[in-house]
Amino acid sequence: SIASVATATKILGDMPGMELGMQSVLAAAAALFVVSTAVPGVTGMAVDPRSTWVNMTIYHTNQANYSAGDIGNMNTADAIGDLEFTIRAKIIPTECSDPARARAAPWDCENPEQDASDLAITKLIISVDPDAVAQYCPCNVHDGVYSCAAHSGSPCSGVGAISVIDFLGHAYNPARFNASTPSYDWYAFNTLKRYGKGMWYSTLASAQCARGAHTTAAGAACTWRVEEVVKRVARNCSDTVQEAAIATASNGCFDRCTQPSNRSSACWIDCYFATLLGPTSGKAIALPPAGMPMSDVLKTWAAPFESDDPAIGGCPPI
Repeated sequence: SIASVATATKILGDMPGMELGMQSVLAAAAALFVVSTAVPGVTGMAVDPRSTWVNMTIYHTNQANYSAGDIGNMNTADAIGDLEFTIRAKIIPTECSDPARARAAPWDCENPEQDASDLAITKLIISVDPDAVAQYCPCNVHDGVYSCAAHSGSPCSGVGAISVIDFLGHAYNPARFNASTPSYDWYAFNTLKRYGKGMWYSTLASAQCARGAHTTAAGAACTWRVEEVVKRVARNCSDTVQEAAIATASNGCFDRCTQPSNRSSACWIDCYFATLLGPTSGKAIALPPAGMPMSDVLKTWAAPFESDDPAIGGCPPI
């Protein structure tokens, strides 16, 4: 679900003071596939009793016309990783209204996984060979077809893993910020600072196993397979659940906007991030406890998949 974000070649490395380190992240991610508590923020792991492979809960955001269970040559994420992707989408109306910025930021402004009208979020369980987890590769959609490209000069592996902060760190380095830095850059930075320990994954179609097997459909070696499509919901439904919780916590901020429901207005965007990340998040580093606790935000992320009833934050399957 992080596909076109990954086209930005300038976005490499770590953010000062927040380093996880590429090799350490990959090593930790691989270890996590065996021990579910190895890396904070990555959840849903359990040993597959049939083998040394392990199960992993992931999320994928893309257009609903693609099959829910088809994640070959696509990027997915854990809950925190996909939440970062979804939150950062809220800056797009102001970020991409600047023509120069729009040309310079195709990962946001020309990304069908961020701005298409028919987006869906899918929760899946996949099974992975932990020994095969290695280099993450950015996967993008062009003319309706997904493909993955090498990252940092390293070839793609069947299953890749990287932390969000490791991948996006250089793009939002506060050492380069000043009084003229637009609020959307501060919002993106503070979102990354808060949710950057989330994980992004890549899964190559060429390494996908036939269901229930440890080989591809052609009998070749493989490293991952889809075990279950848990649920798929419309992203606008998921967004509505999250935004309702943020509005409740906003002390009436949105009501003071001229257009309280206009998600493209600067006022709405400012209220969203001021509530979520803290009142200074559009002009300075915003640290907890400013803003909403991550545990509360993660509850709004999980609710649409746990129920179909909108009255309790659920979303109907699509």
